[in-house]
This record gives sequence, structure tokens and C-alpha cells, in this order.
Amino acid sequence: MKHIVLLFLKKRWYLIILLGFGICLMNVVLWNETSQLLRNLPALNALHEKKSDRIYEVIYTPLGDSEGRMKRYKQEEITEIQNWFITSFFQITEHDALLYTNKADFLTGRVSNKTDLIPMTEDALVSVIGTKEIDSISLNDLLVFDLSKKEVSSIEKKAKKINFPVKLLSLKEAFNTEFNYYLNNFMFGIAFSLVFGSFSLFMVYMIISTSMKLLAREIRVLHLMGVPKDKLIILFILLSTVPMLLGIMGFAVFVQTTGMGFIGYDYVYLLCVNLLLIFLSIKVTKHKLGVMLDA
Repeated sequence: MKHIVLLFLKKRWYLIILLGFGICLMNVVLWNETSQLLRNLPALNALHEKKSDRIYEVIYTPLGDSEGRMKRYKQEEITEIQNWFITSFFQITEHDALLYTNKADFLTGRVSNKTDLIPMTEDALVSVIGTKEIDSISLNDLLVFDLSKKEVSSIEKKAKKINFPVKLLSLKEAFNTEFNYYLNNFMFGIAFSLVFGSFSLFMVYMIISTSMKLLAREIRVLHLMGVPKDKLIILFILLSTVPMLLGIMGFAVFVQTTGMGFIGYDYVYLLCVNLLLIFLSIKVTKHKLGVMLDA
């Protein structure tokens, strides 16, 4: 029986490699896209609870110079930006405070009410804008409350006029963007896994079919010599499932090298998918070999 395995490996080694590679790649993509969604579900749920057309987050994307460094503003540009902030958010008499800091805690649910946030004052704003450089981290930590779409549109037009790369993104739009991003990635992962899962099963079919052609004489001789049918089936089950197990092991090693590791839910869906593939490969093997030995 050892001779059968060695003969097959010598002549069709590439099928074993393709099977192991297909299983490894399927698991990598499925894990990467699904785990991202699962890990971010708490943040998505918190953002869903906060989504609104009257709450906006400040999105500031710093401009770069020709060498890729963050742009250093001239004094007149700094003055224009400061005036833009003051006229947009501090001189609207019909509103209370509009700008608040601590956006991250608000979006993740650690802070639930506007009253728990820290209002941004004009004096604090001056330190954020600076004299030549803008503190992008502090600027992107700002939330804007109680503005209409019309007011937001006017504010963004003024920012564009002074070439200040800032955008006000409503939390409703932010949630839709985030949710669609993770959902689309998840759907891609599912589709990719179906393709490579089918490819892996096809490789199992090819391994067994090729074995039947290459080793038909040796298999029949062993069967006539009294080797039980079940023992032969187990041999070929191992021939098709061991590469799958090696592919899974390679995938597990890869995940550990990323430093991310697995979360509890990862074990559930990965175990289900891989056990299903192994089960189907066993069924294919039993059917193909059983037909041959019974003939």
C-alpha cells in the first residue's frame, strides 16, 4: 500500500500541492473578510445607534508638498482657515455650541450623549490650527451637531474656496459607508470561498480519478490478495484529506504571523466550512473507489 502512495506522489504530486494551496487560500480570504466584519460589529452597532443627518464628523485630509511631506501653511492661509472655523461654527447666533471633541468615544458608545462631550472653544481652536501646521489628529476628533444639509453645503463651499481640504460627513452617511464596505468585503469572501472550495473538491475528484487510472492494476491486485475494501478506501481518503489538513495548518500559521490571531467566532465558521469540505471529499472518495472495487 505504501508503494501505491509513493507511485501516485511521484506522478501526480502537483495535484496534492494544488489541493493544499486551494484550501489554504480559501481559508485566508474567508477569514480575512469575515473576521473583519465580526470584529467591527460592535463599532458598527454603536455607529448605527448614533446615525443622523444632523450630526457630522470632521474629515480632514492634509495636503502634501511635492516631496510627500505635510503641507506647511503660510500665515495668511492660517488666518483664512481660522476665520473659516469662526464664521462657520462660532458666529451662528441661532445655534448653541456646534463643535465638540472626543469623537472616538462618542462613535464607539463609550460616551452616549452630547452633554458628555467637550465643546470646542475659539481659544482651543487656535491651538489646533497652530501657526504653520494643523493638528490633524485633533481636527479629525471633532463632531458637529445640529446643522442642516444646506448649512453644511455652504460651509464646505467656503472651505473649498480657500483650498482647505475638509469635509463634513453625516453619521448616517458614515454608517452606510462603513457597513457597505465590510458587507461587500464579506460577500467577496463568501464568493471567493465558494470558488476555491469548489476548486478543492475538483482537485479531490482529480486525485481519486487519476489514482483509479494510474493505479487500477495495483488496487485490484491488493484487493484480490485479501486487503479489505474499507482499508483501501481509508488509504485514498487519507491521500485526499491530508493535503487539505496541511493547507489548513499552513493557513493557521499564516494567521499567527499576522499578529491578529483568531477570535471565538472565527473557529465556528472556519470549522464548519472545512469539516463540510472534508466530509464531501470523503463522500467523493468512497463513491469513486467503491464503484471501481465493486465492478
